[in-house]
Amino acid sequence: LQEEQQCRWEEAQRQTEERRREEERRREEAQRQAEERRREEERQRERHYEEIQAMQGQHMQQIEIMKGVLAEREGNSPH
Repeated sequence: LQEEQQCRWEEAQRQTEERRREEERRREEAQRQAEERRREEERQRERHYEEIQAMQGQHMQQIEIMKGVLAEREGNSPH
């Protein structure tokens, strides 16, 4: 009888340890996924910032071109 109780107790301990390990694996996986999401969001922010910088650069070029065109017209227009 005592041996049977010992076996049951060991089995319960084993199952408890197994559950604990499984919970830890799930927690680690959730942390890994959260970190991956955070890195992806950071990459998206960086890409967005670079796109905005590029658009601002293009707008500045367009403004300079338009200034040049206007200056040419004003210089060439008969008064």
